[in-house]
Amino acid sequence: MPLLPLSLLLKRLTHEERDLKEHNIWFARQDLYSNEEYTMISMPTVAGVESVPVVVKYTVKIEADGYYKPLLKKPKPLKEHIFEIYILRNYPFPDTSRKYRLGAPIRLLWLSNIFHPKIAPGPSFGGTGVVCWYVLKKWLKMFNLLTIIEGVKALIENPEPDDPLRYKICKAAAEWFNKKKREKGVR
Repeated sequence: MPLLPLSLLLKRLTHEERDLKEHNIWFARQDLYSNEEYTMISMPTVAGVESVPVVVKYTVKIEADGYYKPLLKKPKPLKEHIFEIYILRNYPFPDTSRKYRLGAPIRLLWLSNIFHPKIAPGPSFGGTGVVCWYVLKKWLKMFNLLTIIEGVKALIENPEPDDPLRYKICKAAAEWFNKKKREKGVR
């Protein structure tokens, strides 16, 4: 697994943060390293929980046309979304080694409420905050903070109801989006 020296990785992230500022994207950074060491963090996945080596955590607030579902009511539009990006020690390179098997150089954790087939609502809203990595990665041609955030926006605004995450809320969202698609096709 190729690794940038930690000093270069941090310098790269500082440059990428400038891109976010230029695009008026709100974020907060939390460094999770000390003395050239990273922090192991437990992250929810569709298969359970995994422990990953995190260097920096970003909390990000974006605007994208999405939905949330109030209890026992129809889905309602939702524009503001909050999630976390965890930068792993192998950033920006996907890990294909047999030793670590980290795959993607980032992890995402959804914090806000959402009604989406591929994103589970955040823990404060009764969900796990899991984001479907397989769908997101098709929006990403290269890894940097701006492309990751743009990929998340594209995922929110282009929900793919086929093969939802296995959570009840995600399956309900898939049914709702499929119904909307059918209704739209009839008109």
